[in-house]
Amino acid sequence: MNDDERDFEPLQGTLPRVTPPVDLWDRIAAEIHEPAAEVIPLGRSRLEPRRLATAVVAIAAVAAAVVTVLLVGTGGGEHAAAVAAIVAHEPGADVHGTARLYGPTRPDGRVHLSLASVPAPPGGHHYEVWVLGRGQTTMTAVGSFTPAERTVTLDLPLPTPGDYAAVDISVQQNGGPAAHSLVSLAGGTFRAA
Repeated sequence: MNDDERDFEPLQGTLPRVTPPVDLWDRIAAEIHEPAAEVIPLGRSRLEPRRLATAVVAIAAVAAAVVTVLLVGTGGGEHAAAVAAIVAHEPGADVHGTARLYGPTRPDGRVHLSLASVPAPPGGHHYEVWVLGRGQTTMTAVGSFTPAERTVTLDLPLPTPGDYAAVDISVQQNGGPAAHSLVSLAGGTFRAA
């Protein structure tokens, strides 16, 4: 009797021994829409303590990196430098939300928008997010989107380090000019947080 059979010895008296169908794996793979794979039986695996420790450290490092990316991506742990209440500019639109600036004076500065009641853009159009530097007269585009749902969350890089006065969401024609269309869905003015 080998080690594998000894592991199941307590069950042998209570359960009948059944051989699975030869095509069992193929049927399972077909059900989950995965290509068939060759099953190679493995013996018991015993990792050396040093290899196990290395694996644990690697997994911990990956987990820490994922948590860091998630926190930075949503502003977690970092306080917003400025906040703007987003209000609708288009008649009949109910879009609202907030825009937060994180690290606007750093090269990795970003604007985080949380929007609700975002309507679908007119056919052949999309939305563009713009920021206005304090003392500037021209807005700079930082990203575009076409919402799949009425709730939208965006985290967009700022174009340059600086002091930003406002944020705007314009209605742009697909394939149209890169300039602001002068049709604004919503926007807001930044205030120190």
